Amino acid sequence: MHGPGLRVSTAADKPLTEQMLLRAQALDPKPRWSSALGRLYAFILVGSNSSTPLNVVRTVSKADANSPYAREIRKKLADSKDADLLTAAGQYLTYARGRDTDFDPVELGKSCLERALGLNPNSTQVRGRLVGLRFGERNRRMHEILRNVPKESQYQTVSALPESERFVYLPQLAELAYFEGENADYYNHDKAATEAAWNRATRYAQGLKAKTELDVTLDDIGIRLVRTGPEPRLVRRGRRLIAKPATKPKDLPDVDLAALVEEERNRWPW
Repeated sequence: MHGPGLRVSTAADKPLTEQMLLRAQALDPKPRWSSALGRLYAFILVGSNSSTPLNVVRTVSKADANSPYAREIRKKLADSKDADLLTAAGQYLTYARGRDTDFDPVELGKSCLERALGLNPNSTQVRGRLVGLRFGERNRRMHEILRNVPKESQYQTVSALPESERFVYLPQLAELAYFEGENADYYNHDKAATEAAWNRATRYAQGLKAKTELDVTLDDIGIRLVRTGPEPRLVRRGRRLIAKPATKPKDLPDVDLAALVEEERNRWPW
């Protein structure tokens, strides 16, 4: 056996492979053995029944995924306090989307990653994967909503969504429409298609922030968003000049600073 890159080719190999990895871990308690076990456990749970070149699950068996041995592995995973094992199992499970199983491997993988993060809150690897999953779920939801909606009607469709979703999808749609116009201009020199795409990007951009007055203009460089509300006033407090909003308090948008800080932290997990 040469390290955790051990290959598993048949279902019968897996119990033996697990025992060998557990022995190696006992003799050399380093994270790599935990990671190798986590990867093996993920393959067992989805019923992988063939070789996995480049760690890609090619075929699965429901019988193997529902075997007594697989149920035993699920229990071990549920009881594990090993952050490295949970991280590896969670990552491989979340990449098993679409496999013919009786459970959702992505949801199980997410739960493993969340537990791993609880054990090791400083893990950028786990944070990065969880953020990637959230972005993926957001994009799949947006594509599902707009699957059969013509481009010209997408703004109305998104505008009818709850605010929590609307202000997530509008920036993405504005960006997509802008680069659609860029491509139409650069590659096809299609002025009509370019203007149509940029007009849609402008419309999406106009709805990004509730209660914020914006002047949206389109020029040869791109889309410009300019705040049209009154400028802050400078007020002297002793030796200091303090900027105070000129907008009336009742007209100011509600801002949850803690939520904004948390959102920014999750966007950049490293």
